[in-house]
Amino acid sequence: MTMKRYEWDIQESFGWNWIDSRMLRGGADMRFDPYFYTAASFNTDKSKRVMFMLKYEGDHNTDGYNRNNKIMPSLTFRLGNHVYLSGQFDYAWNTDNLQYVGTFNSTSDESMAGMEREPIYLMGHMDQKTYGLTMKLQVNVTPDISIQYYASPFTSTGVFKDFKKAADTKSRTYADRFYAYSPAEITFRENTYMVTTGTEKYAFTNPNFSFNEFRSNLVARWEYLPGSTLYFVWEHRMSNRDTHFISGWGNNLDRMFGLPSVNTFMIKLNYWFSL
Repeated sequence: MTMKRYEWDIQESFGWNWIDSRMLRGGADMRFDPYFYTAASFNTDKSKRVMFMLKYEGDHNTDGYNRNNKIMPSLTFRLGNHVYLSGQFDYAWNTDNLQYVGTFNSTSDESMAGMEREPIYLMGHMDQKTYGLTMKLQVNVTPDISIQYYASPFTSTGVFKDFKKAADTKSRTYADRFYAYSPAEITFRENTYMVTTGTEKYAFTNPNFSFNEFRSNLVARWEYLPGSTLYFVWEHRMSNRDTHFISGWGNNLDRMFGLPSVNTFMIKLNYWFSL
């Protein structure tokens, strides 16, 4: 819908009988409850020099446990015909009660020694937050020379709890799709979880994480002859995955800009001629 050259759009969809064959990384297919998907956007007049846009995307399963939300505000500036600047902030907050953690083999139950054991597909409740900022700048110095810059810091953090193993994964009853370990069956010490039941014994590292990445590139373009172009490119990247949780985007930004970086320089030449 358009109102005074402002635009807004809302989409709603419903999905059911959703089977995921990849979630358990080689394990059985996993059934998910029906879900509602919502996408909404609003933007001011696109013909103006300054435009604001706001987007939202989310899906919510009817089980009441699994949900994903993402909000994306952005600003675009046009300064004459020479400068274009845009920035978009992304923030996502997700809850996944059946997030895959790993595949393990039990080391207990000596009566089964020498026999092939069924692998244990471990899942957990994950609360994840993701922050991202995308900035783009283009300057047209002359009709033949332009400079483009792109930068994107990105952070994603996850905290796990309520560990469980896959059970009757295709059951139409949500609680039957997994077996939740009780506090007496799982202990935590020195960043390691130990599972001990009557028939199972295995350990896994705390899956909490903080992932940080910064990517940027600078491109200078010169059309030195009609149809012939020379590019100078600089790519810069820093990334790291910490095996522990770091709270807040500010703390992660401090961590991010202290990481080792990788720089790549490239020159590309196109020459056009006709016979």
